[in-house]
Amino acid sequence: MQLETEHLTLALQSTEDILAWVDTLDTATRAEISPDWLARIRTSTSPDPWTHGFRIKDRTSGAAIGSCAYKGPPDA
Repeated sequence: MQLETEHLTLALQSTEDILAWVDTLDTATRAEISPDWLARIRTSTSPDPWTHGFRIKDRTSGAAIGSCAYKGPPDA
């Protein structure tokens, strides 16, 4: 899944991309990650926008410039 604006592309992140990112974090930062969210990532069968979030890329250069994510889908 991709969303595009005039200047940006938001690309749905894969489980592998997220777990690779988590592996780059130092111990203190990794400890701040929600265990429930990380468990949902590890057990997911396919990327979900509400769980996996998006990598933000500049459309001109293709460079990754950020990310955005949610803690989960909306509830009642």
